[in-house]
Amino acid sequence: MKIAIIGSGVSGLVSAYYLSKEHDVTIYEKDNRIGGHAHTIFVEDNKIAVDNGFMVFNPPKYPNFIKLLSELGVDSVPTDMSFSVDIPGEVQYEGSFPNGIFADRKKIFSLRYWRFLMQIIKFRKVAKNAIKNNLYKEETLSEFLSANKLSEDLANWYLYPTLSAIWSIKESSKAGDFPALATLIFLNNHRLLESTKQKWRTISGGSIKYVSKIQRTLKDRNAKIMLKTDIQKIVRSDDDIKVYIDDKYYSFDIVIFATHADITKDLIYDIDPNESKALSCFDYSKNLTVLHKDEKLVSKNKKILAAWNYSKIKGISVFTYCMNILQHINMKQPVFVSLNPQININKQKIYLKEDYEHPVYTQKNLIGQKMISELQGKNRTYYAGAYLGYGFHEDGVASAVNVVNIIKSNITYNE
Repeated sequence: MKIAIIGSGVSGLVSAYYLSKEHDVTIYEKDNRIGGHAHTIFVEDNKIAVDNGFMVFNPPKYPNFIKLLSELGVDSVPTDMSFSVDIPGEVQYEGSFPNGIFADRKKIFSLRYWRFLMQIIKFRKVAKNAIKNNLYKEETLSEFLSANKLSEDLANWYLYPTLSAIWSIKESSKAGDFPALATLIFLNNHRLLESTKQKWRTISGGSIKYVSKIQRTLKDRNAKIMLKTDIQKIVRSDDDIKVYIDDKYYSFDIVIFATHADITKDLIYDIDPNESKALSCFDYSKNLTVLHKDEKLVSKNKKILAAWNYSKIKGISVFTYCMNILQHINMKQPVFVSLNPQININKQKIYLKEDYEHPVYTQKNLIGQKMISELQGKNRTYYAGAYLGYGFHEDGVASAVNVVNIIKSNITYNE
């Protein structure tokens, strides 16, 4: 069977990896590289590998990705997922007790700060209760906080910075629009409602290791990867799929859209109302990611420098990963990845600027996900992407595995 896969992010690559064993697969990618958010940059005369997009994974909650790495023979190592917050004039802490929590020694005597710490304990308790009793299915996270009399300090000093870091959102307050129950379930699944730290891992040598292994496998199987390819439209019929490029078309038996929902919607020439409605449930935000070594984007208090760092600098929110900690980069000079920095970074200290798009997590997503699950396979069309889950790498892999299984099932049924 001839299969067209649109997009070479994790969902497209994994779909191709499993389907190319038995089928004729062609991947179409508009960029000049494959991998999507799996993007490793080499700095300092190409001696140091640093991930600029996907960086870490949580083994218990990444079963499909773990299986993929095992099959590919790609190694990973434990990583530090420490987190710090620095809002001048309000709060300054890092998650370790007691020195991190009380990095600002004056807070030992602050009643407001102690209330904040107690609110974290209360939040974890009421969150677990909501999950247990299946509550707040229709409410937003801010409505959940209000209903449980959880303070603005909890939201602004702890919960919203944490969620903005996880989901790469520009304004931390936007986390209040997240679907309450689904978000709480995510936090619980990743043990973020526990006081004990969850163990995370990072790929040795960067995510390029697994991307390269898949690329070599596809080459060995004679699968085709078409880079820098702009698709005009995709036309579907009862007989085939036609992919139009430069006013010429290429015929396939089925198509897998491993692109963002909005791109998929634009590519389908003969889109029907149900498909259009489902794909319209997903919004995206563009995030500027800067790989650099400018230390002014993290707290001046180096005692709270963590793997993940949320700071306010001159009233502007800045989120920065310290890659030396996160990926065990052995350099005296810190290497950082900052998201949407509105602070001027020394140009001499910038390695790379790159825009990535991330799904905006809202109640609409849940509706769209259900609708797309009912559309899989119709009109010779399949959908894969992290947007069909929480928006993370495992979700991208899981969506691809799901599509592969549906395709195999359909082939068996038709036989």
